[in-house]
Amino acid sequence: MKKYILYAIIILAVSGTGIFFVIKNIDDKSINIENNSNKIKVISAEAVGHNILGLKYYNVAKFELEAKRKFNEASIEYEEAANEFRKAIEISPNYSDAHYNLGRVYLFQKKYEDLINEYEKFVELKPKDMDSHIYLASAYEKTERYDDAIKELKKAISLADDEIVIGRINEMINEIKKNKN
Repeated sequence: MKKYILYAIIILAVSGTGIFFVIKNIDDKSINIENNSNKIKVISAEAVGHNILGLKYYNVAKFELEAKRKFNEASIEYEEAANEFRKAIEISPNYSDAHYNLGRVYLFQKKYEDLINEYEKFVELKPKDMDSHIYLASAYEKTERYDDAIKELKKAISLADDEIVIGRINEMINEIKKNKN
């Protein structure tokens, strides 16, 4: 379990979410994390371990097997990844990274309704995270729920503070409006 905890610290440090984490306490049962909004988040160390293992399977499928066009083998690895992410969520239902990662697996498996469910939970857990709204909008677009996609992108704009990003999101909205018609 100690090596999983070390990996968890590394993953949290490089998660790319724009949130900075300070590890407050680590033991064999949980990891207490303080983020830059000063909210304490407790994640089961076991859930983190399952998430890390899921990422291992996911990365093998996406970056090794698919690159070699071994799609059947990649499919098996994606299913193993999904199983690990589901275990992490079962242990820690509010573990946003596990919901996001499970959604990514569903994207590659083309299980779009499952993808939407995971990304809706991700947005619920991270409502002020601009990217979470963009991911959900993308999922809605895959199922031709264009109005929902536009609504999520407008939420993303309200959270953006960079004019270039806002412009890019507006381009996405215009593209969806074209696809809608």
